[in-house]
Amino acid sequence: ITLLGQNVNSYGKDLGCNIDFPTLLEMANAIPGDFLLRFMTSHPKDATEKLFDVMAKCEKVAPVIHLPFQSGNTRVLQEMNRRYTREQYLAKVAALRERIPNIVLTSDVIVGFPGETTPEFEDTLSLIEEVRFDALFTFIYSPRKGTPAAEMPDPMSKEEKSANFNRLVEAQNRISNEKHKEYIGTVQRCLVDGESDDPRNNLNARTAGNRRVEQRHAQAVAVQLRGDVVEHDRGEQLAHAEFGLENAGEEAPDRTANHACKDNQRNGEDAFDAGVQRKDDRAEQADEHLTFAADIHDAAAVSHADAYANQRKRRHDVDYA
Repeated sequence: ITLLGQNVNSYGKDLGCNIDFPTLLEMANAIPGDFLLRFMTSHPKDATEKLFDVMAKCEKVAPVIHLPFQSGNTRVLQEMNRRYTREQYLAKVAALRERIPNIVLTSDVIVGFPGETTPEFEDTLSLIEEVRFDALFTFIYSPRKGTPAAEMPDPMSKEEKSANFNRLVEAQNRISNEKHKEYIGTVQRCLVDGESDDPRNNLNARTAGNRRVEQRHAQAVAVQLRGDVVEHDRGEQLAHAEFGLENAGEEAPDRTANHACKDNQRNGEDAFDAGVQRKDDRAEQADEHLTFAADIHDAAAVSHADAYANQRKRRHDVDYA
């Protein structure tokens, strides 16, 4: 279940009913059923410690948050009317990770906002290195008529902006790849959400942190799996860990319908390489769900939801001023 809003965590401020967004999350978490709660997009100004506390204690709230920072330089943030500083943003990230160490953190960033200097861009680059986001929406600023930013002096050339953008994307791709390699050798509980167009990996699934996993399974079983839960089994984690990067592309021995998948990049979006193993002995314990284990064998820079596609050269007309 996804709670959607432009600044979703500002919910309740104009309702006069003493229900803020953390309270709403607690109310949703109390609804009976087996489901995950996600929400987007959050504004840092309303990303409070109360929200982080609720996320940490509510078992149905997924360990993922999209928290746009837009720039790593406080002066540029002020020009964007963002109402927080670089230091305040970093403090929020630290408070969040203190409560939820495994949080999947994604964000938005704009390169080349009017008046941004090279040293100010370096602040953005250094913030990315310090925070180490799982994935980013990356944008090059382009003016929108009628906005205050469109009238601001903008001496930096398009060539300089493009060069900075490419540096940022290169850095984030490296970080994303490093972070997602940490999944190798683990078993993740996922939700199968559809079939893939890729004939090699015919199932799409999502981890609790909304990382996409592409899996291969026999077609007859794949048809039954949509909407089913893929179980994270810590008890098998060590047994699966031996089939790591060095075995990518090889079939795991003595495991029914368990295959390691080769590197795959589709529609500009890097994807997990994964295999699935039918857990027949536990199917009866999952009520209407079939239970599976997703065995991660290889990983690259994985997208945030479905929005990281074509991130490498993505340019949008965006103006936050």
